[in-house]
Amino acid sequence: EVQLSRTPKVDVASLRSRLDRLNQSYRSVQAGDEYELRYLPEVGTSLVFNGKSVVTIPGEDFAKAYFGLWVGSNPLSDWLRDRLLGGAAGIAAALVALGLNVFRRAEL
Repeated sequence: EVQLSRTPKVDVASLRSRLDRLNQSYRSVQAGDEYELRYLPEVGTSLVFNGKSVVTIPGEDFAKAYFGLWVGSNPLSDWLRDRLLGGAAGIAAALVALGLNVFRRAEL
């Protein structure tokens, strides 16, 4: 929430219930589990766990704020944002540097 409040043009109060709903939807993970966030206009931001949608949060404002944490102008980490926006090679480098071994083929 602190990071969102530092992001220009984000009304945290209007996002609160949707942020809570998304955060409450995360489950415990085991080796091999995968999370994915997807945004589809007119549908919303979906949290997908092991290929199954867990929750979909409506609103373009929500998607902009939430994804902005990672790839916006004031991200949690400039270094990680740069890797994520660097395409597959950048993402792979970021994951390796973070000690994560979660590679999977992206479908575009």
